[in-house]
Amino acid sequence: MPEIHAHDRLAFRIFYPAIRVFGRCLLFIFGPVKTIGIENIPKTGGALIIANHLSNLDPVAIKASCNRPICYLSKRELFGNPVGAGIIRWFGAFPIDRDAPDRKALQYAAKLIQEGHLVCIFPEGKLSESGELLPIQPGFTLIARIAKCPMITCRVKNTDAVMPYAKVFPKMSFKRIIVTWNEPIPAEMAKQTDELLERIKKELSPVLD
Repeated sequence: MPEIHAHDRLAFRIFYPAIRVFGRCLLFIFGPVKTIGIENIPKTGGALIIANHLSNLDPVAIKASCNRPICYLSKRELFGNPVGAGIIRWFGAFPIDRDAPDRKALQYAAKLIQEGHLVCIFPEGKLSESGELLPIQPGFTLIARIAKCPMITCRVKNTDAVMPYAKVFPKMSFKRIIVTWNEPIPAEMAKQTDELLERIKKELSPVLD
């Protein structure tokens, strides 16, 4: 199972405040963040965060806009290098296989949520090169059904102006990054897949602004 090991969890708790401050400083220089709907983030308890994916900077922007630590499901390819994998795990990330159903990763995400953590997933499965919302993959509903947790959509905008598609270094941008946290979706909706996917599509769609 793709667990965040005990020592990684400890490092995550210790370094998370510094990581968040670093992220906010980075974004203040390259593209300041405006947060909308922060009151929709529960102060305690687990929840599944469902976000669109424009840039490799998205996790940094989401972390910077949230007042609680967040764990992430990240593509398995990022964990190929042992040193890099260790650092990523310290940031609260754990691997998921994008090319095949990865039930173990989804079950582990549910376990973290049941323990009271926030877990973020990018259900498009990959970066959007065009900026348009890609088809939402329904695998995340298994997490919500197992964990019986609320779901919160988190829409990021303009991260691709600071770190364009497939790039790993930021650039200066005059566009403000906007992170919008929408109202929690009740756990019961995880059983209504079509209705849930439609709601998530509307809340993450770039045509809302």
